[in-house]
Amino acid sequence: MFAPKLWTLNFVLICCASLSMTMSFYLIMPVLPFFLSEQFGMDGFQIGLAISIYVIGSLVIRPLTGYALDRWGRRGIFLASFLTFGLTAAAYPYLHTISAIFILRFVHGLIWGSSLTSSMTVAVDIIPRERRGEGIGFFTFAMAVAMALGPALGLWIYNTWGGMATFWTSMAIGTGGALISCGMRWKPHARVSIPLVWGNFFEPKVIPISMAALMFTFAYGGLTNFIAVYVKQEHAGTLDASFFYIFLAVGTSISRLKGGKMFDRAGPRRVAALGFSMLIAGFTALWMISFDDVAWLKAGLFWIAAFLVGMGGGFCMPAFQAMVTLILPVTRQGVGNATYASVFEFGIASGIAMTGWLSQHVAFQWIYLASAAWLAFTALVFFRLIAGSYEKVRRQFEAGLM
Repeated sequence: MFAPKLWTLNFVLICCASLSMTMSFYLIMPVLPFFLSEQFGMDGFQIGLAISIYVIGSLVIRPLTGYALDRWGRRGIFLASFLTFGLTAAAYPYLHTISAIFILRFVHGLIWGSSLTSSMTVAVDIIPRERRGEGIGFFTFAMAVAMALGPALGLWIYNTWGGMATFWTSMAIGTGGALISCGMRWKPHARVSIPLVWGNFFEPKVIPISMAALMFTFAYGGLTNFIAVYVKQEHAGTLDASFFYIFLAVGTSISRLKGGKMFDRAGPRRVAALGFSMLIAGFTALWMISFDDVAWLKAGLFWIAAFLVGMGGGFCMPAFQAMVTLILPVTRQGVGNATYASVFEFGIASGIAMTGWLSQHVAFQWIYLASAAWLAFTALVFFRLIAGSYEKVRRQFEAGLM
């Protein structure tokens, strides 16, 4: 039996467009703590809150986007979201008040939430069900590379040319993603009459999987957005935050390319076991760095930690996303992806805010040790409660398809 074709023109274009969008967003993330501190005099808590406030906008818009995608189709919402998203980054350097920063972060969150929900729903439409794990692995691989390399590029541009160049580069990359997506071929979508009731804005079936993602991203979000501050705190010339993101990208790339096929063959348990093991080891390595005075060992641990965290995240994130798509019909993919993504994004934002607050009271190495313990608890919850629930719901769904 031949497997359905995965690498179509549409699939390539959606991966490239999403890579551009994600690169645009994460390019400015590690720069914002320095930008907000230097330009507005914000402290750690204010910075964490300002960076993470986008999640409120994202939470507001995702259910509405999911509903609109299922009712009116994908094309118009997808293209409008991407184009608007690309243009938003250029506004940052022209703001002069703290309140304006918070408003723009909220608006950026609105557009980010709509763009991400649209792109994931379009990708699921394109990927054959028989290759869902592999397809989502490649799709999220493109996004993960952007999440890892975007911050490295952003820091380099900021240190070389300053904040203005960083934000304008973000705008150019995001707009490029919108232009790429114009080349996609869209299937006709018959408009469906969907009542304006709570059930059509929220998908309860994906909540258990979403909670696993929230617990994971609570630790992951705080790491990726404050690693440059951690390096500065350590006063170690051998540590370079840009290299951290590069090693993070390498680890992410390897695991996402391998994990998708493993998911299709063996299900989520094996993939998650590998992912959580590497995440715990990576955060533990970050904790150990502060106790090593040998420069080359310190740098080696730093790079190993980045690689392990990238590997762990690369196994876990696409597995959770694939689990969501395999228990929902096509007519509920929009709202299902919106529900999952809202919880996922809330985990990242709350992790950023909590890390910013904790950094005012304890050193980062203790935050990372606590994160390793939290991820061990998350793994226990996943294997004892969530994996079994998912397998039961998936069997029931597949029985209904026969």
